[in-house]
Amino acid sequence: MPDRPEQAHDRVKGPFQIKIQHVGLVRFNPFEDTGGNQSFALALLDANADGIVLSSLHSRTATRVYVKAILAGRSDAQLSAEEVAALRDAGLAI
Repeated sequence: MPDRPEQAHDRVKGPFQIKIQHVGLVRFNPFEDTGGNQSFALALLDANADGIVLSSLHSRTATRVYVKAILAGRSDAQLSAEEVAALRDAGLAI
């Protein structure tokens, strides 16, 4: 017997909820000795507000990259103002 439309929808929808569905990007300049907004915070979240915030801080001598886990819209690590802005840009109300 074929699936009812609701069953087919739930069967197809399930695997796609773990895909990236919300993206937020903030570019900024954290250091006075560099030109332009070459640093960034990038939020990548699924439908459950689970994902990561990837931050890159660029200076004249080095680039540092940090990743912070986001579970249900929250992080155990303290977030910078730019990381919070990226999460808001991704549609998270925090």
